[in-house]
Amino acid sequence: MSAKRKILFISTLALGLLTLMVVVLVTLSFRDYGIASAKEKSKLTAELVRDALTAHMINGVMDKREYFLDKITRSENVKKMWLVRAPSVEAQFGPSLYGESMRDAIDRKVLEEGKASEILKESAKEVTLRVTIPYIADSKGLPNCLSCHEAKEGEVLGAISMIFDIDSFRSTGLSTTLKILAAATALLLLTVYLVGRLITPYTELFEAFRKSLHHAEEGDFTHKVSTPLKDEMGELAKWLNSLTEKLHQVVSDIDRRISILIAYNKNQYNSNPLIRTKEIIGELADVYKFRRNIELLDKKEEVYDNITAIFLYKLNLKRFTIIQVQNGIEELIYPRDEEEAGSTLLQFSAQYVHAIPLYRDSANNVFSGYMPKENEYYINASFAISPSVLWQLSFAFDQYKEYERAKNLVSVIYNYLDAAKAILHTRMLMEMLKESSLRDPLTGLYNRKFLEEYIESATHQALRSKTTYAILMIDVDFFKMVNDTYGHDVGDQVISGLSNIIQNTIREADLAVRFGGEEFIVLLYNSAPEGAERVAQKIRTRFSEMVFEVNHERFSKTLSVGISMFPEDGPTVWRAIKFADIALYKAKESGRNQVVRFHSSMLPDGFNY
Repeated sequence: MSAKRKILFISTLALGLLTLMVVVLVTLSFRDYGIASAKEKSKLTAELVRDALTAHMINGVMDKREYFLDKITRSENVKKMWLVRAPSVEAQFGPSLYGESMRDAIDRKVLEEGKASEILKESAKEVTLRVTIPYIADSKGLPNCLSCHEAKEGEVLGAISMIFDIDSFRSTGLSTTLKILAAATALLLLTVYLVGRLITPYTELFEAFRKSLHHAEEGDFTHKVSTPLKDEMGELAKWLNSLTEKLHQVVSDIDRRISILIAYNKNQYNSNPLIRTKEIIGELADVYKFRRNIELLDKKEEVYDNITAIFLYKLNLKRFTIIQVQNGIEELIYPRDEEEAGSTLLQFSAQYVHAIPLYRDSANNVFSGYMPKENEYYINASFAISPSVLWQLSFAFDQYKEYERAKNLVSVIYNYLDAAKAILHTRMLMEMLKESSLRDPLTGLYNRKFLEEYIESATHQALRSKTTYAILMIDVDFFKMVNDTYGHDVGDQVISGLSNIIQNTIREADLAVRFGGEEFIVLLYNSAPEGAERVAQKIRTRFSEMVFEVNHERFSKTLSVGISMFPEDGPTVWRAIKFADIALYKAKESGRNQVVRFHSSMLPDGFNY
């Protein structure tokens, strides 16, 4: 029920009840007044009849009494009338010839008590009033009753009973009541009509308020309130319109500006812009906290772990792969194990890698559909970490509803990747800078600085795992003559040639270092002395077979190698390197172009291990 109907209903009910109360009170008042008037008139009539009969008796015309009584009986509103003799009168004068004896208990009561009686009877058909008044013996008045009657002062000599028809009073009261009711009803209808006209603009305004606030609750602040009212309620409508308009402008501006800060899919969030803004700001705060956390990380692998943790535990994405493409080289970022990734998902992800341009400004390039495996769904997206680094992400799902949920998370994935993008790029650049500082630019081998950083951890790890290293100290024989004779460019060719021979001869687990100038150190992982000597001889032989050509002049070079074993020859790798250098010195001293294994006898007297 609307507010207007409620107000009109309550107003009508209240006024109706008030009208009914007034009508009832007026009706009761008219009834009481009519009955009181009828009683008064009836009593007066009865007393006049009594006095008239007394006058007939005094004047000696009692024979005319019947005529008088008949006239009274025939008069309007008098239904019956009779006289009653008291027992004392009957005893004195004898029984009445006109039947003036007691008819009922009321006559008897009046004769016994000497008090008038009034009895009102109401029915649906008529209203009657019976009045019975006594004749009291009185010696002081006129006439002197005791002069004729043998009675005492105040004794009841008889009574007169009359029954009056007072239905006319009820009819008159009912007619008056109906008129009052008609007038009250007309006034009630007029009042309700006027109240309705008066409150209609207000109820319409309240309904407009309700609709406007309902739209506002749903996030629609464009609904305006219109009203013809010019009073305080009209001002309230203007204030509400002004408020909703400002809210609409603010919410729209926030919605527009948030899209600058963060990518989002509106289908993922609440349709109410206020709640949506709250959710997006919450996500923005989460992304910001994520960014703050990874800013404290030093290694890109730690950043990788944080990103995959977001996918796994926050976004609840369980099956996915991340492939990094950098300068045409593919690297599996997650999972680290190809078997864990699954051959189907990995193959599917890899087939898109080379088809996507190397650089993208956003993650808008998203593929989705069925996996090659039956009853599986996939989402495939690319993201550019830098102009030279691209991430290819592939997500697989067994259930369609999970696939649909994940499609709405693409923008969230993008936000986290975008937050990590600059940090990842920075960590990659730092790693590249560190890598370049630890490598020799001419040969691409690690340099002495790297060896200094690596050697301590390598020593501890080798001692814990009981691993051995064979250290080869390599030096080009008479290298200074090459620089002096042919120039440094040719000397660089010789160094590069030796570097290639070393890299092609040793294993991936081994480590080659350009120690300085024409000196190289090779750490052979878990190698026996005999194996180390074979590797050294291969390097020496291949290098001696290499021919260099300068200005149509051809020449070859030789090298010398010193070998020591860790931890057999020395307790630390640095000490083993020192012993390999001593063995190298021995090789040069013995004629060069040879491999010499370190022996403790090569140490000078008094040398302290």
